[in-house]
Amino acid sequence: MSKKIILIIFVFILITGGILGVYFFYLEDSERSEFDEFRNLFPFGQSGDSDLLRDGDGFDREEVIDTDLSGLPVPELRQVSVNPVAGAIVYGEDEEIIRYIERGTGHIFETRTNSLKTTRLSNTTIPKIQKALWTPDGNTTVIQYIDEDNERIETFAITLIENEDGEITLDGDFLPRNITSLSVAPEENLLFYTVDGTEGSIGVTSDTKGENRDQVLASPITEWLSDWPESDTVTLTTKPSALAAGLVLHINTRSEESEKILGGILGLTVLTSPDTKKVILSESSDGQIFLYTYNIKSQERKTLPVQTLPEKCAWSKKEKEATFCAVPQVIPQGDYPDIWYQGLISFSDDIWKINSEDRIAELVAIPDQLAGVEIDTTSPILSPSEEYIIFTNKKDSTLWSLRLKESTESSEEN
Repeated sequence: MSKKIILIIFVFILITGGILGVYFFYLEDSERSEFDEFRNLFPFGQSGDSDLLRDGDGFDREEVIDTDLSGLPVPELRQVSVNPVAGAIVYGEDEEIIRYIERGTGHIFETRTNSLKTTRLSNTTIPKIQKALWTPDGNTTVIQYIDEDNERIETFAITLIENEDGEITLDGDFLPRNITSLSVAPEENLLFYTVDGTEGSIGVTSDTKGENRDQVLASPITEWLSDWPESDTVTLTTKPSALAAGLVLHINTRSEESEKILGGILGLTVLTSPDTKKVILSESSDGQIFLYTYNIKSQERKTLPVQTLPEKCAWSKKEKEATFCAVPQVIPQGDYPDIWYQGLISFSDDIWKINSEDRIAELVAIPDQLAGVEIDTTSPILSPSEEYIIFTNKKDSTLWSLRLKESTESSEEN
């Protein structure tokens, strides 16, 4: 073999090795910096229209049907998503629509409660979403993620815009950084959030663009969880622990007045009724969970016949005293809700309907018998008709739907 041929082979090997080295270097670097890609997707410090946000969107929804099983019957208990979700909503009157955003990709999907057909509405990749809340109309989702480089919480509102041809684009706006608690109004597209200040925390209401802001709270306490059950009332609860006494406030968003509802209860978590007259509360004692209903006006507390956490319950709007709760089949001894929040304990739940006034509990469904898998329920939402309840399985963050009763149309047909 001539020296010239050997030299050519040697140069070829060097060039090939260099290309492969660069490829693997950047591949590894891209895997280390998924959050950097996410930050480039949403340019920090900017708000409003973003070309990068809409990159890959602007398509006809019918062209991206991921699953079309519309000819098959919908089972009583249905797994809606294959992959983990960051948040979901069910809305609509004539047709009840479920929309959700995937935790890992940020892709947005929708389906109907009475159909197995699933449609992807966006294919813009938004990795590592920690949490997503939806506005009541299902058109805006407010996502939160952690910017690991700067160790701060970023919050971004994504609005789906559909034109006359059915084409969907995404529009987005940044909200203030380091929002520590966030909730959405039950009827309007309004937000309540808290941010930490130099002397505690402040609570603010705004629209989903972060405009029309109004400060409604200033508190020395910084560890809050918020919920917005009624148009004028926000519930604030201190982050719960079995080792600390909790506090619950109601904030009137119009008068900006605050009222103490409960306090001095270990492991305190609550769920306020839609009319804000009652709360369901849990207390941690002797390594167990105890569930109560509390009348705010009379200050009467009643023990409920099941043991669970309010985070596993949803108040009915059609039956004033009714709640639907996921109830663990077994609750081992432990510090609750701490060990459940931390993922140190997981439950297998049954679904119960509970009357908060007469304290009668009715078993509705046993998910592990219906689906053959154990479900640890969180974030339950009743559909507008209350014929379905959707929830997330905390074990893997997949979204599920349970039919509570047959629709009126189905009953008439049968």
